[in-house]
Amino acid sequence: MKNTVCVARIKMTRYLLIVFMAVLEAGGVWLLYKATEGKESDREFIIPTLSCMFLLPGVFITVRNMIVSRLCHLELMDNRVSGVRRKLISREELDLPIDKIDSIRVCRRFMDILDGGKTLQVRSVSGVVEFPWVQNAEEFREAVMKAIDEYNDGVSMQTSVRRSSSGRSGSNGTAGKMQELNDLFDQGLISRSEFDAKRRELLNKM
Repeated sequence: MKNTVCVARIKMTRYLLIVFMAVLEAGGVWLLYKATEGKESDREFIIPTLSCMFLLPGVFITVRNMIVSRLCHLELMDNRVSGVRRKLISREELDLPIDKIDSIRVCRRFMDILDGGKTLQVRSVSGVVEFPWVQNAEEFREAVMKAIDEYNDGVSMQTSVRRSSSGRSGSNGTAGKMQELNDLFDQGLISRSEFDAKRRELLNKM
């Protein structure tokens, strides 16, 4: 059974893009009003035209990001990072063991400032998968780095135990053979020269 260690909170918390686009539209309306003084017929098209140029794209991008952010998820489970990065018409799946992660970075881009959160970049041999709108990006990164360190420590410990066990078994094997050699000599089954030759051979193997 896999236990979830940490979950990335992916959610839009700001709608500054709409505000930014609205300010641009207001500035454009004011400039066009000044430029078309005395031309009432031209002013009838100012607001609809600027809405299509500025405000509507901003609303579309914001709503699209809001929907997509709710479809993304990223979590750290035991010794594995799993998640789905959805886009408007595509998706990227992430399912990496801890030892396959090359790096995990936190960055903040212009859209992060407008939408809220930060972008997490998970890099492996297969490439980079980015998760924007992460509210606890630093916390998630620290949890993954801790899991990587614990995994590496576990691997190092297992290697040390195996080497130590191998060394002990080798020493015990040589000691046992030396005892057998002494018993053979004491019983008069081998000569002194045979005993010395075999003893030197065993000592050289230690």
